[in-house]
Amino acid sequence: MEIYWLEQTAIDVPLANNWLGDRELDRLSDMRILKRRTDWRLGRWAAKNAVAIVWGFGNDSASLARIEILATASGAPAVFVDDVPVTTTISLTHREGLAACALALDRIALGCDLEAIEPHSAAFIRDYFTETEQEFIRDGDSGLLATLLWSAKESALKALRVGLTADTRSVVISIDNNRSLTEAKAGVRLWHSLRVQDPCQRTLRGFWQADEKFVRTLVADPPVGEIVNMSSLLQAAVVAGSD
Repeated sequence: MEIYWLEQTAIDVPLANNWLGDRELDRLSDMRILKRRTDWRLGRWAAKNAVAIVWGFGNDSASLARIEILATASGAPAVFVDDVPVTTTISLTHREGLAACALALDRIALGCDLEAIEPHSAAFIRDYFTETEQEFIRDGDSGLLATLLWSAKESALKALRVGLTADTRSVVISIDNNRSLTEAKAGVRLWHSLRVQDPCQRTLRGFWQADEKFVRTLVADPPVGEIVNMSSLLQAAVVAGSD
């Protein structure tokens, strides 16, 4: 199974709202805090462009407005086209003016997360990580490792449709090999594998990637076969649309 991945920045989002559907506009009108509105629009922009690419839509405002990303009862996003739910699973994340969308053309468990690499206090690590994870963090670059494990937990809990209502220690993260950490520190931006043990003792598979600023993670069940970066596909669609 392929997972499609698209990132967008705040400067990619149009000032106008004519690319949003009616129900999305209603949701936006309820938001009073500017940062919340900005982050929400950025996430929707990334998601709608991802759906448009995979489903063969144009990336003009009228085409994007036909696609709506609406929250389900659990809070997870669902995709509608012309008011009809479609067999597509997405997960959204945003941080510091960057948003990412992971998308699968099937109904699966899927979660993604994006985190800025930063130091974490000893109290944070003690409260949110298992003893095994704490030891793993102590043995390496604590800023990168704590951020990586936290991000993977966020992705896993999204995939399980519980989010941070669950104890973060209920899912246990394992990184498959140390070479991936060495490559990440050297600036080699590749997807590396990780494992998640869920509260039912099942093992979920996932991937992670890091650069000098951010960690990206995703968790999927059934396991992912390939991650397709759609940035070049979106750029090609923009160029074609401007011809």
